[in-house]
Amino acid sequence: MGVFVKLVVAACCAGASVLLNGADAKGAGASGKKAETVSLARISQKKYVGIMDGTLESKIILVADSSGKNVRWQVVSPYESVSILKGGVLYAFEKIDGKWVEVNSAVRERAGKVFEMVADMLAGRRKTPEGFVAKDAKDGAQYVPESEALAKVVAKISVFKNRETGAVSKVRMDAPDGDWTELSLESVEKIPLGNGDFFDASKLDIFKKSGKEK
Repeated sequence: MGVFVKLVVAACCAGASVLLNGADAKGAGASGKKAETVSLARISQKKYVGIMDGTLESKIILVADSSGKNVRWQVVSPYESVSILKGGVLYAFEKIDGKWVEVNSAVRERAGKVFEMVADMLAGRRKTPEGFVAKDAKDGAQYVPESEALAKVVAKISVFKNRETGAVSKVRMDAPDGDWTELSLESVEKIPLGNGDFFDASKLDIFKKSGKEK
């Protein structure tokens, strides 16, 4: 799957973290004043690529605010890449030969709209993503494309929920060629927003390759 499809799945998990942590991402600090926090999720990704006839696994860190409008999606293993959605604009970078390289603007603009749309849908602001039709599914929901054009890119999006809590636990996207990407939430925690570096496209090395903050 290409960057476009990959980021649609990323958007699903962005919305998932909002659901797991509730609509209000503010808590009381030591001073008694409300301190803004964000959700940090650690995600395990499995991706099947038919041409390679194998499954690739990677570790991802997702940071999102309560609105789902500001999102940081960072792959920390086995390679490194960062996608940051802020103010409706998506900034995407990949680390090549030890240096960060920006993904072209055409891809950013198209993917950013989908990123925000699906995050809205899973956060409860949009019941069904634009261009998709909802279908009943066991332990979650399934969305299939309405148009033939969209169906050439995405076969279906499946959202799985925890039976006990009702929270989103896994998201899977299937491509028409048989490739698929599956994302499972390993853990979620609330952390202080701080000075907002998580959503700053100039701050690409916040997390080490191990997944820990520097």
